[in-house]
Parts: sequence; structure tokens; C-alpha cells
Amino acid sequence: MLTDAPRPATEAAVRTGYFIDEHLQFIGAAAGNRPGSLPFPEPLPATGLDFARIAAMPLILPGRGHGLRDLLDGLAEQAGLELNAVIEVDSYSNIKMLVAESLGGSILPEHAITADVAEGRLRNRAITRPAISREIHLAHSVRRPMTNAVAAVLALAREILRDLVRSGHWIGAHLPDGAPA
Repeated sequence: MLTDAPRPATEAAVRTGYFIDEHLQFIGAAAGNRPGSLPFPEPLPATGLDFARIAAMPLILPGRGHGLRDLLDGLAEQAGLELNAVIEVDSYSNIKMLVAESLGGSILPEHAITADVAEGRLRNRAITRPAISREIHLAHSVRRPMTNAVAAVLALAREILRDLVRSGHWIGAHLPDGAPA
């Protein structure tokens, strides 16, 4: 199982291994031409947007309890900020649709927005001060014995995921420093 747990699993029944870092990006509508729409922040800084500036914007985010939302809430709390979540929806597709309608901005993994940005529906910017990424963990149950089949599937999953990252097919992801190549 892949999980975006912002911290190692605390439940004794699951063992996780930190595996991949995935960059998160701010997204806004490509054009704020809808009456009453929220324009993408202008002027667009070439180097990205500060998290504090993003937190104050009207945001469309997953609901509490979603791994991405929990990560963002934790970062906001550490910085003494509160996220201005005006709409909560867990589906990335629905978040992107609402953002494209200029109802707010959002923060999503880079791979989830690449096609929409390329097709001109959304615009994106890196998040700076701090740059934000999430940890992707490979997890498995410890309640059942580690059979040869389970070990083989885990090894194959690691190999496939590393290949996706190294080849650039998992856009915005990278292997953490010191991770086996």
C-alpha cells in the first residue's frame, strides 16, 4: 500500500518505509474571467509564492482527515497561520474543476496538475518559504507473516516506483537523499 502519511504509522499493525518525496504546487485558474471570480495572484513571482501568502487566499482543499490536508494544516500551525479553506472536497478532479472555475486556489501534487497546466486550464507556481513536499511511504501489514510472495511484491513495487521517479514519469517526485537508487 502507498500512503502519504505525514508521519510514520503509529498503529502497531502497519509498518511503513519512507520512500519518495513529492513536490506540492499552488494552482489557480488560468483566467479569472468569470463574474465574481478570484483571479490568480498578480503579479506572479517567477520564483514562487510564500506559503503565508497562499494560506490567506481562498482555498479549495481536501477535508480534515485527508493526508494532504493534515500535512497542510500541520505546516500552517507550525507557522502560526490558519488556512482559508472556503470549499472542502477530497477529489483532486473536483478540486481542479472548482479552481478552473475561479472559485479559489489550491495546493496539489505536481503530477496531479501537469496535464491541466499544459492544456491551459490551470496555472501553477512553486510554493516557497518553505518549499512543501509530502512523504510517500510504502506500507504493509505486520499482523500477517511476511511471506515470500509479499516480499516479492514489495520489492517489485519499490523497483517500479523508483523507475517511475528516475524516468520522470512521476512528475514532481524524487527519491530522498540517501535512498537506494
